[in-house]
Amino acid sequence: MVICAVATCKTKQKTGKGMHAFPSENGKKAAWIKFCKRKDLFNPKTSRICSLHFLPECFERDLRNKLLGLPTKSILKSDAIPTKFDTNSADSISGLNRKHRYKIKQQKDCVNSLLKGG
Repeated sequence: MVICAVATCKTKQKTGKGMHAFPSENGKKAAWIKFCKRKDLFNPKTSRICSLHFLPECFERDLRNKLLGLPTKSILKSDAIPTKFDTNSADSISGLNRKHRYKIKQQKDCVNSLLKGG
């Protein structure tokens, strides 16, 4: 399950919002990392930012799928930079911060391990 890399965003991949990989170009990647405002270390190679953090003009039209009658995708322009930090998304999970969610996951893993006899 992928969760948006932006510090205050809790959007999950399964919400139907597009998740966009960090650019490989160092200058753009640095801008995306700075935008996330994360205090912890994270890996931009595996992290994603959801579509909610981009303005509508940051996207290209998915003409291929539209012409074929298929569901359209969120296609980011190559020069897109996230600018919308506080999205107040209705698709967000609870307001728990990442550290708290991680602690809960560790506790669940520990309980499951004990129940399995490990």
